[in-house]
Amino acid sequence: MASPDTAPLPSMPRLVRILPRSVAPFPRETLASYFRRLELANGLTTDRTGTSLGIAQGDDPLTLLRALTGRTEASLRFALPELDAPQHRSAPVLDDEPMRHHLACTHCCYRAGIGEHVRRWVVHEDVLCRCHRRWLGSPEEETTDQLDLTGHPEVLDAHRRHRRLIARRGRRTIRDTYLTSARIVWDWQCQGRRLASVTARLDRLREGRSCTYLDPAVHAALYPAAVALTDLLTSPAWQPAPVDTDHPHTRRFLHRVAETVTDGYYPTGGQDPLRRLLHNAASMPQRDAH
Repeated sequence: MASPDTAPLPSMPRLVRILPRSVAPFPRETLASYFRRLELANGLTTDRTGTSLGIAQGDDPLTLLRALTGRTEASLRFALPELDAPQHRSAPVLDDEPMRHHLACTHCCYRAGIGEHVRRWVVHEDVLCRCHRRWLGSPEEETTDQLDLTGHPEVLDAHRRHRRLIARRGRRTIRDTYLTSARIVWDWQCQGRRLASVTARLDRLREGRSCTYLDPAVHAALYPAAVALTDLLTSPAWQPAPVDTDHPHTRRFLHRVAETVTDGYYPTGGQDPLRRLLHNAASMPQRDAH
């Protein structure tokens, strides 16, 4: 029996000729990005839908791309996650996490001989390129000006920690807690509880400009603290939530936060975002353990 890569192409309703110039797909590239690069390489109108390539609505993009590029099914499926998504319309999913897309590291693209932007599918921890030490964007922002992290090894260390947490405690748990933790760290900054390490990092990254929560410099600056708080909030040592936020267990937890996350600040007061989170968790009905 012929393998998928050597089997004849399924019959198509019209003649499809191989393109004069084929380009290799980038790992996890979006179909729209790959269509655009094929169009650019062949001097065609770029509409990101594949129309200029002769791909019509209802066509199977895998079959057409095999015919247009001469590339194997395996290589196309490996690089283009949408080819395995239902009807090629929904976002690909990795371990129950819907993927999103942002610009690939420009240095990685140059190394692959690609001179234009590439959009690729990512999951929430794909915030930076370790190889080139570039910030690529968090789940809540994206940057076209990819920040240089060369002088910030603590951000790279936090990324390693982040990935270890996912491996140990599960993707969904870490993703949800990380998004909450990032917001808590930013709320501390906005409330005047400025964490010394976050403030110093942000001052270096933003280079004098003002920032909003959507600025990539903000998320790169708070990333190590957000990962550290995620680690504590998901640690089995602090579960389950105590009955109230003045419980000795909670006080020990908050002292640990002060030691490892907030540069000495002990979260206190009814408006503190972490105290509110713990209070809400303690107020939720507890399931019986059986």
